[in-house]
Amino acid sequence: MYRVQTKDPVAPQTAEVFTRGIYFATEDITTLPAQLETIDSHTSRLTIYEGRYHQVKRMFGHLRNEVVGLHREKVGQLSLGI
Repeated sequence: MYRVQTKDPVAPQTAEVFTRGIYFATEDITTLPAQLETIDSHTSRLTIYEGRYHQVKRMFGHLRNEVVGLHREKVGQLSLGI
């Protein structure tokens, strides 16, 4: 689970797009469904179920929203603190 801060506000449809998975043509893969919880306009909590190279930044980048802050809060059931 990650806390993500973005340059621009998170669009309302972002959670739906992440739930469907995102296709990365350069690798010919589609991400597993992810869960997005909005904290405020620029901050979200994202749960992913795989760990591809810079996956969180690439997912938001796919929607043209730059990640400016990224903190991993949990690995499985292990909480990493803030």
